[in-house]
Amino acid sequence: MRACRDLGYMAEAGIGIEQDYSQARTLYEISCNGGDASGCAYLGEVFHKGWGVREDSSRAIALYTQACDNDSAYGCKMMGEMHTNGDGVEVDHRKALTFFEAACEGDNASGCGWQGWLLERDLEGVPVNNEAAAIAYERGCQGGNDFSCLHVGYLLRDGEGVAKDETRALNLFAESCERDYEGACNAAGYSFFNG
Repeated sequence: MRACRDLGYMAEAGIGIEQDYSQARTLYEISCNGGDASGCAYLGEVFHKGWGVREDSSRAIALYTQACDNDSAYGCKMMGEMHTNGDGVEVDHRKALTFFEAACEGDNASGCGWQGWLLERDLEGVPVNNEAAAIAYERGCQGGNDFSCLHVGYLLRDGEGVAKDETRALNLFAESCERDYEGACNAAGYSFFNG
């Protein structure tokens, strides 16, 4: 069923074939109905974003939940985003954090970035924990998520939740800058001239 999911992604993104949301949806449905949890998550995103269908947050939530319950880290990350943004559900940062933690544990680097972001803020139900944020960001950065690299760099530069390491912070900023990640070049320049 993974092959159907992968073909669905190719149709969704127009990789090697003409972009076709209807075909993507059909392939994701086959994948999901065949037991591929990530196929369910991708199908959820089709309904969440309204790609070739009417936007349907309720259907997206059901599919993301099904995916997350069956160990799709991407499905968990998407449920975390829904709870963070109040998209089809009430804003609930504690629930969002739980979903992002599951996503990060499942090696979804973006989920790690979201987990770190929530832990750095003083949001209802989620107290500030820069040490835990740094761990999540580090894991996301190791997974290739530039947002995580930038933010663990900030923590390292400022010594928040981790030992201060301006050299490593500058290296992380520079690496993300080389990949054209917004904000990283500014952070690298600031650190270079002020550090």
